[in-house]
Amino acid sequence: MQILKILKYSYFIIPCLIAGQNYALYFDGSNDYVSIPGLTAPGGSNSHTLSAWMKRSTTNRNETIAGWGNDATNQLFDVRINNNKISWHHYGSGELAGSTTLSANTWYHIVASYDGTTQKLYVNGSLDGSQNRSLNTGTGNVKIGRQPDWNGQYFYGFIDEVAIWDEALTASEVSSIYASGVGMAVSSNSGNYTSSSNLIGYWQFQQNLNDTSSGSNNGTFSGGSPSYSNVSSDLALPVEITSFQILHANRNGIRLEWVTGSEIDNLGFILDRKKNSTDWIQIASYLTHQELQGQGTVSHHTTYGYTDRMVSSNDVYDYRIADIDYAGNVKYHFQEIFNVSIEDSDLERFQIHQNYPNPYNSVTAVDYYLPRSAYVKIRVVDMLGNVQTTLVDVYQERGNKTIYWNSTNEMGMRLPSGIYFYQMEVENQTMIRKMILLK
Repeated sequence: MQILKILKYSYFIIPCLIAGQNYALYFDGSNDYVSIPGLTAPGGSNSHTLSAWMKRSTTNRNETIAGWGNDATNQLFDVRINNNKISWHHYGSGELAGSTTLSANTWYHIVASYDGTTQKLYVNGSLDGSQNRSLNTGTGNVKIGRQPDWNGQYFYGFIDEVAIWDEALTASEVSSIYASGVGMAVSSNSGNYTSSSNLIGYWQFQQNLNDTSSGSNNGTFSGGSPSYSNVSSDLALPVEITSFQILHANRNGIRLEWVTGSEIDNLGFILDRKKNSTDWIQIASYLTHQELQGQGTVSHHTTYGYTDRMVSSNDVYDYRIADIDYAGNVKYHFQEIFNVSIEDSDLERFQIHQNYPNPYNSVTAVDYYLPRSAYVKIRVVDMLGNVQTTLVDVYQERGNKTIYWNSTNEMGMRLPSGIYFYQMEVENQTMIRKMILLK
């Protein structure tokens, strides 16, 4: 029997915020903007990327985040908001429009990248639009907060962490930058982000207009005196994932587990998979699998899990995870699992896995595996060893199984919060795990 091994995992978290305070620059929507007179931006059809965090003050206006180039020669490039969606406008070449509706008073991470052939727009780490197009962009008139080459479309709200590269960032780099909040300075490589040497402009607006890239092209503010606001807590990410890992991988399924340190307005999770360098596809979500439903707002650790059973020994798999909040905002986390292949070493053992979510306040799921047909009994007991309910008491065929428990006893009454144990008895073996019920 051939044994295929899991080669590499990547599932650690980094802090979401820079230690201390973080500031953003305020734009009044009337005549405020920043110009960067010393910077020669990427021009012609050369690769480039523009990244920024922004928070609008209202939705009833079209406004520009940043851009550069010349209108008169049809070489003007800007990233703006049109009809409440992100838009990449290039005079002489048309427009690439995103699909995400941008609300007021909400922080968004916006990225526009071009590799010489393909334009891509990202919102909050996820691809929001793309198209193939030949561009010819100017190199001067770099502006933040208004149209680059004429007075108009002034931005109303806050802009932070504006960065320009002379290459196209990869999707994993964009996701990594977004997932770090403002915790990762793009002037240094970190995790999946490896393009610091291509950074040609970086304005963090830490109560100044300094360019913290090696170019040192500081900005000039027009419209009065610049106004900064401390937004450290405002940019905190709503769901903190502290680990994302594989528990086992065999021909009956790949078992994924992740743990949250805290959650804010968490509706649930989405799991994506790709195999053998193909595109990402969604394999499970909170809409189709109740075990992926979030806990709302909690400050404790919660364990979640999912078993991907649509796997084969001929493929290698990658996994990524996203959460969605009550407002419908989807955020992909930078933790990804790479190069997972299945192995056969666990196929001969009876197994029962940790319930998920855990802790939980309504319904929880328990996965277990039978290497051969057998009579199975799974019961829930309290701290004193009293049996509260029997979940399984039947002869079953081999394979992966899942049982759901709604926190009630055999009389149908909901149990009080506390610590409980579930135990599986099969072929003179007893396996026990602990779970926590909250109210």
